[in-house]
Amino acid sequence: MQEIHLDLFRRKPKTHVLPALIVGLVLFASAMRAQELPNTIHFDKGDYHSQSQNWDICTLPDGTVFFANNGGLLEYDGARWYQYQLPDRQVVRAVACLDGKVFAGGFAEFGYFEPDEARKWRYVSLSKALNSEAIRTEEIWHILAHAPSGNVYFQSFSTIFRYDGHRVEQITPPANIMYLENIRGRIVFQGIGSGLYELLDGGGFRFLEGSEALAESIVTFILPKGKDTLLVGTRNEGLFTCSNRSCQPWANAFNQRIRKSQPNKAVLLPDGRLCIGTIREGVYVFSAEGEMLYHLERPSGLQNNTVLAMTPGVQGELWVGLDRGIDCVELNMPLLRFTDWTGKLGTAYAASLRNGKLYLGTNQGLFLKNWPDRNARFELIDGTQGQVWCLYDTPEGLLCGHNEGTFLIEGSNAR
Repeated sequence: MQEIHLDLFRRKPKTHVLPALIVGLVLFASAMRAQELPNTIHFDKGDYHSQSQNWDICTLPDGTVFFANNGGLLEYDGARWYQYQLPDRQVVRAVACLDGKVFAGGFAEFGYFEPDEARKWRYVSLSKALNSEAIRTEEIWHILAHAPSGNVYFQSFSTIFRYDGHRVEQITPPANIMYLENIRGRIVFQGIGSGLYELLDGGGFRFLEGSEALAESIVTFILPKGKDTLLVGTRNEGLFTCSNRSCQPWANAFNQRIRKSQPNKAVLLPDGRLCIGTIREGVYVFSAEGEMLYHLERPSGLQNNTVLAMTPGVQGELWVGLDRGIDCVELNMPLLRFTDWTGKLGTAYAASLRNGKLYLGTNQGLFLKNWPDRNARFELIDGTQGQVWCLYDTPEGLLCGHNEGTFLIEGSNAR
């Protein structure tokens, strides 16, 4: 696979070669539809020197990122990777960051890592002090750091352990449960076979009427939507919106497509964008209005299509934990990457924006597409087959320097 990077920028005010914009064009050969996608930085197990699967992610305010990995707890400070172990070297299934501590859990074990004076992370076990038979056979699959209360909730699929900073309390839920979520300060989760519940401050539970429609589904995530609505993802039935004591299928044209891809994780970005990670088809990114912006999958955007974890970074990037590897999607950057899956465009030499069209000159000819339509395809301008060397925007039209001479381009015509 050949990869070509071409940076184009305006050099003179009258040329209008991608005005006030730097565009990286990355051209690949394959047989799928083209997309313009944010750049993704890949980390494989050779980079972080541990195992492939990454189950959970959390970040500290200074930008340090932690990963729950089969090989232990991974730390990435932006330059170097470090690894830490639970007492019996268990697989770390869950992590959460709160107040400078990194809470972690695995089989029959949970606690937290905290830095010493030299910023060496040392582990403090909370489960060892419990006089409970339950933890000996439980695996901690999820940790909710509930900032509004300061409490941290460690959960298996049948038991909840609440840590208030001083002691651990065991809470028995009304049914086997899926993941606890912080929804506008309230803690909401699914009771498998019944519906949604709220965990109350005193340790009791309140059933959310109208959520019975989710009883036979496996809920994989719950997010706030607007002021009083829940967006609920399920493993095999797609997404639902729940409000006014009723749950209905998400009214989005992509809901059926996402249902087939098995939604597994989701996060809301500060600007309202929705990121949905799936088991089969990578990550979908939607605008706050519900428009599908990007589909990141292998090989166009991700190393692997099975998303196990996601979290926003402190600078607006999206960290994705995969079944094989870790990816950082630069959703915070204005730079997009164009991927040519047809392999017909060739090597790029020049580009120009003019009258809502993006022109791309390559060794195969001059192509154009509508701009800024991210899903539009490049089409060859008839008569320009061959080597294009340069493009100049003039009042008379676009001049194309070509092996066969100079062409004047007007719209989609060359003469």
